Amino acid sequence: MFDHHRSGLLNIATRLLGCRKRAEDVVQEAFLKFWERRDSLAVLEPSRYLYRVVQNLAVDQLRRRKWEERWFASPTEQDEGIPGELSAERVVQAREEIGLVVRALRQLPARTQDVITLCRVEGLTQRDVARRIGASPALVNFLLQDATVHCRNSLTGNCLARHCPKRGRS
Repeated sequence: MFDHHRSGLLNIATRLLGCRKRAEDVVQEAFLKFWERRDSLAVLEPSRYLYRVVQNLAVDQLRRRKWEERWFASPTEQDEGIPGELSAERVVQAREEIGLVVRALRQLPARTQDVITLCRVEGLTQRDVARRIGASPALVNFLLQDATVHCRNSLTGNCLARHCPKRGRS
């Protein structure tokens, strides 16, 4: 199956990522995920599943790259395109923001923490997470949105999410 679909999967990943090397990494990761879960997956169309996994992994990689660029690029890099150098101030700011997000995540109920970990860290789909925790995909989507809003609000100081202990204070 790897040999048969590799070319098509590489083309899709390359188109999304704009880089053949990154695309190869994504395709290999997709096959590894498929191989590791092959016994637990009841996939009727394995090739369709692989294309979806490659697309999801590529999009996740793009998001991660944008996030890294946003939080770790120094003003010099952004203005002049100089790679590799991060200002100490930017590193300190990023660490503080990561600390805020970690604290915000710890304020969430255990189930919501599990959902965000399974989706964002382990890379499971919302449908897989729903099956794993015995909930509907809609609930998983809601919990992810709730956690994302809560973390975003912790960064901006707007504690409006319902799990935030600062809620209601001005």
